Amino acid sequence: MSKLYHQGETFPQKVLVTDAVKTLIDPTSIVITIIDSESTTKVDAEAMIKDSTGTYHYYHLIPTDAVIGTWTTEIKALKGFTAIEQDQFTVVAAIA
Repeated sequence: MSKLYHQGETFPQKVLVTDAVKTLIDPTSIVITIIDSESTTKVDAEAMIKDSTGTYHYYHLIPTDAVIGTWTTEIKALKGFTAIEQDQFTVVAAIA
């Protein structure tokens, strides 16, 4: 089931980058793209923030007038090859 966030809330995306034996590693670059439920890109390949080796985050403030529905995140990490991870979250109406 998709994670639910209200209009006006902050969506936190966290990711761990590991090698084949699950050791945390830093990629050469790691970016996030966020696309709303109408296929409009809201965040376009922005760098994620490093917390520690192999651990990254990005916080996205969902606008109060955001389109309701299922949004998609795509994370691209580059280190010799490109690894892509996709996830989804659902935006629902703000609490009155």
